Amino acid sequence: MSEIKRCFNLLKRRINFSITMKVLHTSDWHLGNVLHGYDRTVSEASFLAQLEDIVRSQQPDCMIVSGDVYNVPAPSSSVQKLYTDAMLKIHNACKDMTIIVIAGNHDSPAKLEIDRNLWNAFNVSVIGGFEKTDGAVNLSKHVIEIKDTNGDIKGYVAAVPYFYRRNFPDLFTSLQQYIIEINKNNLPVILSAHAAITGSEIKSNSIRMQDMEFTELENLGDIYDYIALGHIHYPQTLQNSDKKARYCGSSIAVSFNEEYKHSVTIVNVDKGAQPLIQTIEIKDEMPVKTVPPAPCPIESVFEYVNENKEQLKNCFLRFNVTVKDFLPPDSKEKSTEICNQIGAYFCTFDIHRQKTSTGEYENKIITAQELKQMTPVTVAENYLKQNGTELSEDFKQMIIQITQTVNKETEL
Repeated sequence: MSEIKRCFNLLKRRINFSITMKVLHTSDWHLGNVLHGYDRTVSEASFLAQLEDIVRSQQPDCMIVSGDVYNVPAPSSSVQKLYTDAMLKIHNACKDMTIIVIAGNHDSPAKLEIDRNLWNAFNVSVIGGFEKTDGAVNLSKHVIEIKDTNGDIKGYVAAVPYFYRRNFPDLFTSLQQYIIEINKNNLPVILSAHAAITGSEIKSNSIRMQDMEFTELENLGDIYDYIALGHIHYPQTLQNSDKKARYCGSSIAVSFNEEYKHSVTIVNVDKGAQPLIQTIEIKDEMPVKTVPPAPCPIESVFEYVNENKEQLKNCFLRFNVTVKDFLPPDSKEKSTEICNQIGAYFCTFDIHRQKTSTGEYENKIITAQELKQMTPVTVAENYLKQNGTELSEDFKQMIIQITQTVNKETEL
């Protein structure tokens, strides 16, 4: 029977029938993340167990992890064990599935690839960095064949880890040309990249997120039937991409700016056709929540928490408070105590200033907590406004460029 099936697949290729490739797209796991001093292992382990179940039920041809496996370049041994144990279980859930993992900006390319040859034995391709011969990138390392149960090629995945375009200005052009040369049977091709694409929606006020290096979607190439993106944590299919470019989003919330539904993406890819996309929601066993929904005085926040203690149990909480000048000195202690009583975890405050009838803030004092939440541009704007002037556009762009340079040097 298997030989008959193999012959049928070969016949389909010869008469140019469509071959569908089923893909599970996930990214931005950030394993080892610490949220205001709290370990996230319970949520991370739960996500990985759910991912294993999804693989077992969906039986995809390949699973793509589009970067940021870890939250820091040098994760602890326990975090690495969490990752390796989970990957072996995921492989066993669908042994014919090809797994492709690329490095994100939070990963160490060398550390991620250190066991690359061993992972190959489990049908896992790990692409951390770039190798060169005579100054040219070894493109074959970045193109992975996706095969069916009979060993016939169903399609290709081009895997591009995080990098700065100034270091590899012609990478995407060279990669596209290489794929055109080897794809003799006109099979589906997927690009996996950890990159920030212009026009993507970022639901975060993080300085690092705001000052990322962006690139235009068309710079990635035009031969791909699906583009599996990582880096932006908010799940979205990019506009003007014919529904072919998508951020699947982070697996669980890594900060309080990500209080939206998290999921993995299942994609059916046919050559030259619009991909069919569906999402499978991930349940967070210990979610992050900002409470109450609308900011109010600290005492009212305490009342809200007590009234909703059953729903807030086992949650990481940020208190949404309004203040006139400063919070009471014992606010943090009281907040921690009330969370301990209901079985929740107090993390921080989201502070909002009370405003006058004219819309101005009653007090211009900025607390240390508020300062941490500000970008350099916001700090400069507030300072100049208090001194009766406005931040010019040229000065604003200069601050942004300086911040980008500092962030790049830090990441490098």
